[in-house]
Amino acid sequence: TLNEMSNGSHHSGCMMWPGCGMDYQGIRNTYDVKYNESMTWNQRINTSISWFKHPQNPANLVMVYFESPDLEEHIYGPNSAQTDAQIRRTDDTVASILQALEVNDLTDVNVVFLSDHGMEAVTLPRIINLTDIINGLGLVVGTSPLLQIYPKKGKLEELYSKLHQYSQKNGNFDVYKKQDIPERYHYKNCKRAPPILAVAKPKYGFQDLYAYIEDVKAKYNVTVTNDTEFGVHGYDPDFPSMQPFFLARGPKFHSDFAAPNRTVDLFGLFTDILGLHTTANVDKSPLKAPPFQVKVEDPGFTVRLVLFSLASSIGLATLFFVFILFQRRHSAQNMGYTLVDKDDSTI
Repeated sequence: TLNEMSNGSHHSGCMMWPGCGMDYQGIRNTYDVKYNESMTWNQRINTSISWFKHPQNPANLVMVYFESPDLEEHIYGPNSAQTDAQIRRTDDTVASILQALEVNDLTDVNVVFLSDHGMEAVTLPRIINLTDIINGLGLVVGTSPLLQIYPKKGKLEELYSKLHQYSQKNGNFDVYKKQDIPERYHYKNCKRAPPILAVAKPKYGFQDLYAYIEDVKAKYNVTVTNDTEFGVHGYDPDFPSMQPFFLARGPKFHSDFAAPNRTVDLFGLFTDILGLHTTANVDKSPLKAPPFQVKVEDPGFTVRLVLFSLASSIGLATLFFVFILFQRRHSAQNMGYTLVDKDDSTI
């Protein structure tokens, strides 16, 4: 919406991205498609390309969401054949995206591949059951690997003490009072932060997974043993298995360059590429050094940005979250576009 507000010639498109269809200060994206898993991935690509090629209101920012392989990883685990099949599907989808850009004369683009999180495998023996400790003393909100615990009146110290003692004995989860939640979580000062927070360590989960596993067994006919893996994410972001990826190419980016960055701090990068004016407190630290910008600026260029996102990442799924940053010479010529195979639902 900030993109739409900044300039009358800026148009945003939202393809099933979280937040699609929401107004901000009375303004909505020019193009919106609500979540519809029956819409094939190629159809999503083709529709997104059409937004950029629209003869009257060409988009300069498009966000596209793909729901896999997150679902398969949760159900069958990150190391499963089902997840591997989705990785291959995604790899083919990336090829389809690049092909669609080429055949539609959109090759002068900046392309960024992003993931939002990783995934860990949890088995039945690695589920930590806190029910007997919490019952009678408080309530639990949330799901693994984070439990928000709300003690009954006057029971905070008693409940925290019992949970802390058990965490020391068990060794596979940490428990914090609100004021002791680590600063790097950027959470303890939030009004929604609970009095007590329990955080499982990677490869472990809490008792809420029992109900989830029963649901998976019923819906997907999965046979569960002590070795059956289920995917869980949301652990401490400092753990390597949770860390996302950032890969980029195009005229805005240097090649053969590696640098650390934080996915949650990329807002400044995208607003800068789009030429948007933001408030002074926006963190643009990723823009202070290469590889994010080239020195040459061509006033004949109009910046376009498209975000292709698939839920979760693991291994080759670094390609799953695709941000394509367009910097393209604005032209009214050749506004028609070419489709990728429109009837292929599996790519």
